[in-house]
Amino acid sequence: NAARDASVRIHVGNLAAMSGVTRYSFRRGNGDAAAPHFKYEYSKEEGLLDDELAQKGFTHLLSESESVPGYVKVSAAQAFDGYQLDLKRLPFIHVRTRDAVYVHRLLHE
Repeated sequence: NAARDASVRIHVGNLAAMSGVTRYSFRRGNGDAAAPHFKYEYSKEEGLLDDELAQKGFTHLLSESESVPGYVKVSAAQAFDGYQLDLKRLPFIHVRTRDAVYVHRLLHE
């Protein structure tokens, strides 16, 4: 079955790679018992421009860019962006976050 044996090619950008995503997020797949027909490969190749990613055959991206030509954004991961002091509500100190790593899927997949 071609659909069950489809492979996913993921490009992992610098920020995602520094977070350790390849150590903790790719434990399932590549034929293991949890997902025997899910095949994937990932690349941390550096120096690629956003418009080169589709040419390299990547089906998915973990990128710091909110928009990448040829891809649609499907999700975003939050990152720490500092603290905020607000003496009018408890607790007084609040953690600020921002979108930092975006998940993209190839448009013509």
